[in-house]
Amino acid sequence: MTRINQKQISPEGVEAAHPAFDITPNHLVTAIITENGIARAPFTETLKALASKK
Repeated sequence: MTRINQKQISPEGVEAAHPAFDITPNHLVTAIITENGIARAPFTETLKALASKK
């Protein structure tokens, strides 16, 4: 990816490859670490609380 929202984010002619990404099954996720803190289950509530800290 060298464009985001139709905006060029790298010099013309630069190519990028993103061969893989991780998909972790939900039952293996015990916490999500963010710049605002650590969210634990129930994630809907704890992530909302962390987002309001901005």
